[in-house]
Parts: sequence; structure tokens; C-alpha cells
Amino acid sequence: MTTQPPTDDGRTHKTTSDSSHQRAGELIELPVLPPRTPSCYRPTTHFKQRLRERVPGRHHGPVPAKLIEDGRPQRLPWGAPDDLAYPGQAVAFTGEIDGETYTVVAALRPAGFCSSDITHDLLTVYTGEPNDAVDDGRVGGSQ
Repeated sequence: MTTQPPTDDGRTHKTTSDSSHQRAGELIELPVLPPRTPSCYRPTTHFKQRLRERVPGRHHGPVPAKLIEDGRPQRLPWGAPDDLAYPGQAVAFTGEIDGETYTVVAALRPAGFCSSDITHDLLTVYTGEPNDAVDDGRVGGSQ
């Protein structure tokens, strides 16, 4: 698997060198709205750990659900780990809960738009805005 350098708008492309259906220059991107139904997302182990570490217990349910449903979505640049075969596009959902700003980061997986059996992944959660996390290394590298 190879990773192409980020484009000017922060996008990265992963391609497999042995893929017969994907050739250089054939990848196209279509604008999509991120799903706003929490059941369309599956929390990763990393997300569950960060939720416990960074979010007060009383907000464990409301933070992810409320932000997915009503938060402000923003596309994020990020470097997906090499062991993720289908990382998807990172999207942050940001909003306030009880006066505190939280951000939930999800990976929108292409297959998740084609089948109700496939979910998108919740990657991480933290307090603050997405740009705050990029500045301190929580997004785009180790989270």
C-alpha cells in the first residue's frame, strides 16, 4: 500500500499497488454529506479509550451522539496508519455540550455509503476545536 503526498486541501490518497481496478489517475472524489445518525458509526478501541480519558462520565453518551447529529462537520487532513486498509476520509464534528467544546473525529468509509451493514469509524474525541488538535498533534499523527 502506498500513500500519496497530501494535496493542497489536505487530502491524502491511499492506493494498493496490486489493485487491478484502480489505476493512477482514475480516483475521483464526490462531495457527500456525512451521515447524521449515530448508529452509522462504530467506535474504535482508540475512540473508547479517549472518551474515557478526555470526556467526563456524564457526557460519554451525549458527546458522540449530539455532535454527530448536530455538530459542525469539517474535513480534516490526516495521516492514516499504514495498518488501516480502508481508512476513509477524516471528518470532525464539533459543538458545545454544557458550555464545553468537544470534537469527535470519524473516518467516513466509502463502503459505508453503499451498504447499511458497513459502518463508518469513530476515531477519537477531545475538548476544543479541530485546529487546536492539529496544533498539538492529536490529529494528523498520533492521537
